[in-house]
Amino acid sequence: MLETVEGQICFFLESKYSGVYQWRYPMTTSQPLNSKHIETVVVIVGAGGAGLTAAVTAAENGANVIVIEKGRKPGGISAMAGGLFAAESPVQKRFRCDVSKEEIFRLYMDYTHWKPNPRVVRAFIDKSSETIQWLEDKGVVFEHICSNYPGQFPLTWH
Repeated sequence: MLETVEGQICFFLESKYSGVYQWRYPMTTSQPLNSKHIETVVVIVGAGGAGLTAAVTAAENGANVIVIEKGRKPGGISAMAGGLFAAESPVQKRFRCDVSKEEIFRLYMDYTHWKPNPRVVRAFIDKSSETIQWLEDKGVVFEHICSNYPGQFPLTWH
């Protein structure tokens, strides 16, 4: 859910497994949101996980940002996600859950018979812990690590 409160844009993401996450960012425009003419530096089309991440990053770097979403609410396909994947994340380290990026890469590539592009898979896995750290820096609290499906090991679902 996206709403404005006291000059701030608030993002609320809810997961049935991990609770409610909330971020608050100051609005960078003094123009009303119902204005027909709004000047901005950055326009993000789509309020899914990638679009909102891009919007927050641009705003943190000083840009005026407007996010346009065609759906009734933000989230895009990310709204279907029940959690986040990561290897060697700060959360896993706090829970003493040893999950190496190399092990996850090998398991994934073996499972998929090396059909996906290994560079893309490697980049996704290697950046996953930084993504969790970035979210924690924004105030997201991860209370546990769990499996994505029964019997999954190692535990990678945040």
